[in-house]
Amino acid sequence: MDFISKYAELKQHGRQPSLKMINLHPFQYIYLKNGCEFKAKGTTTLLILVKSAVYNFHSRDAIRATWGNVTGKNVEIVYLLAYRAALQPEVDREMMSHGDIIQESFLDAYMNNSYKTIMGFTWAVQYCSEASHIVFVDDDHYLSIRNVLNFIHTLGVVNNKQLMVGHLHANSGPYRSIFSKWYVSPEQYPFDTWPPYLAGAVYMVSREVAKKMVYAFPYVKYIGIDDAYIGIVARKIGIEPQHEDRFMSPPYLLYTDPTQMVYGEFKNIEDFKTVQRILKNYDAVKMCAFIWKCRYLFLL
Repeated sequence: MDFISKYAELKQHGRQPSLKMINLHPFQYIYLKNGCEFKAKGTTTLLILVKSAVYNFHSRDAIRATWGNVTGKNVEIVYLLAYRAALQPEVDREMMSHGDIIQESFLDAYMNNSYKTIMGFTWAVQYCSEASHIVFVDDDHYLSIRNVLNFIHTLGVVNNKQLMVGHLHANSGPYRSIFSKWYVSPEQYPFDTWPPYLAGAVYMVSREVAKKMVYAFPYVKYIGIDDAYIGIVARKIGIEPQHEDRFMSPPYLLYTDPTQMVYGEFKNIEDFKTVQRILKNYDAVKMCAFIWKCRYLFLL
């Protein structure tokens, strides 16, 4: 199925393609941030979409207090949430305080993660179209915005048009055990392997790729495993996900390589603050790594 030509038909002639939509998204926005507030237009503008479980209030606050506390940069950060009735009053208060939540009415559940990702792509294209690059990241990861921007500046114009980059998984297949959290039935997906896909914890796409993804979603059968689903959609529109080691970094690399773009997984604000201190004091850490006296760096 040639999604690229159908996309061109839609954009150039303003017509819907003659295909049946098989992945409807009948959910309503509960909270909708109407636009981004980039400081300067015409330059690199980075939108960061943090995928967060509704109940992870502390994780979102940890990000706001550490790596997400950015000012004076062309960076916008919003949090993608689903819905749980019992927790909505607390979400309401959070939104009143911060104004940075995008939320729809689908239930907060693991197999609805692809709905959350679709929501993020769609909001980005419709309400933050001036973003040149879009990063998806889980709420238990520390993102180095400086390193992400440095990486973007190394890319050429051609690369940007097809940009989908992160930690690549190739030749992996669906879990068939009904007891697995990641179970996918043969009826949902009959093949033994997934198309190449990027780990869902963190990845980046260009504005051009995001637009194509949003067009394709309604025509690609829904699967709840969000990273695999994005890989399927990417194949449909002719995008090849690219591997970059620095998009998936274990915590120990904090001590050896400050150019990594993300570190994970962390559980609380103290973990995030520790990462921030290490990166801030990296030169000193490098000089005295493994010397016990240098532990004071992490207690500042």
